[in-house]
Amino acid sequence: MPSHTALDTDRISRIVRRAGFAEIERVRREGDRFLVDAVSGDGAAFRLALDASSGDIIGRERLGWARFDHSPRALALQAPDAD
Repeated sequence: MPSHTALDTDRISRIVRRAGFAEIERVRREGDRFLVDAVSGDGAAFRLALDASSGDIIGRERLGWARFDHSPRALALQAPDAD
C-alpha cells in the first residue's frame, strides 16, 4: 500500500537542489503540493510545484531572472577588468 505521508520542507529542498537549482528562495505547502521559488544555475527564477507525497516536480513556471545572479558566468561578467 503506498504511503500518503507528505514530505517535509527539508526533503523538498534537497529534491529541488538535485534537480539542478542552485538557490531555494521559499518553500511552502499548499494542499497536496509544495510550491518552491528557486533559482537555476544560470540565474533564472522559477516557481516549482512538487507533489507533497512523492516529491515529483509536477509543474514549473519561469518568473524571470533572479535579482542577484551568482552564477559563475554572471560573476565573471561583473568582475572589474584587470589593468
